[in-house]
Amino acid sequence: MAVEDLTKAINENPANADAWYNRAVVWFDLRMPELAKKDLEEAYKYNISIETSKRIAEHIIKSGYYKEAEFIYLETLAHYPESTEIYEALASIYNYFGDNEKARNAYDKALKYSNMTEESNTKEEVNEK
Repeated sequence: MAVEDLTKAINENPANADAWYNRAVVWFDLRMPELAKKDLEEAYKYNISIETSKRIAEHIIKSGYYKEAEFIYLETLAHYPESTEIYEALASIYNYFGDNEKARNAYDKALKYSNMTEESNTKEEVNEK
């Protein structure tokens, strides 16, 4: 039922990124990762948010879809290249894979962008005084 409802929503408004994302989650739950990945690719053509990406990645990790979660995080970084939280999540995936070098690089980028944000916030506070 959910697939049919979401397909109807997509047909009515193909730019409805949430419908694409939600249908992808249903495909993952039905153990159809190839269909889910196609829907995610469509969703990334439209509006994307860090929160939605994290929610879906965390959901599918629970089902053991780590490679697909990596794909989601990498696609999110293409839209938000300075997202500390996505780099941290990606580092966790690489740790799971046992790829310490990629994990360290992701953590380093998370730290770099975290420091840049803190510096920017400090400058704004000084300018306000």
